[in-house]
Amino acid sequence: MKKLRIFFLFLTIALVVSCKKDKSDDIDLAYDYVNTELGSYVVYQMDSILYDDFNNSVTKKTVFYKEKMAENFTDNLGRPAQRVERYTKDSLNGDWKLARTYYIVKTNKNIEKVEENLRFVSFVFPPVLGETWDGNRFIEPIDN
Repeated sequence: MKKLRIFFLFLTIALVVSCKKDKSDDIDLAYDYVNTELGSYVVYQMDSILYDDFNNSVTKKTVFYKEKMAENFTDNLGRPAQRVERYTKDSLNGDWKLARTYYIVKTNKNIEKVEENLRFVSFVFPPVLGETWDGNRFIEPIDN
């Protein structure tokens, strides 16, 4: 009888220890890094300093960019994609002007950005501090 109690005690402990939560469930893959909801947008302010050595001048310039998710569609590879419209303006009070469009494809491994017929890997999932990736891997080098 004592051996049977020890066996059940051992079995209970083994079950409790083996039934702990999987740590991989706690990993944030950062899929929400880019909001692909139709109509969502992000506004950036870019400040530049231009140095002209010929006339010894310094010019400061500020430009505002707004990137808006404009349309959902299926790309040539059959994957869901989003057309992004990029608007610019030179001041906070100015009017937004459409500057260009491009599209992104968000997969479970990365975000691909296709701009001017060039495909870039702009982000990878999950982001890891210090990790790098080949953002130009879809671009073939030009032979001279």
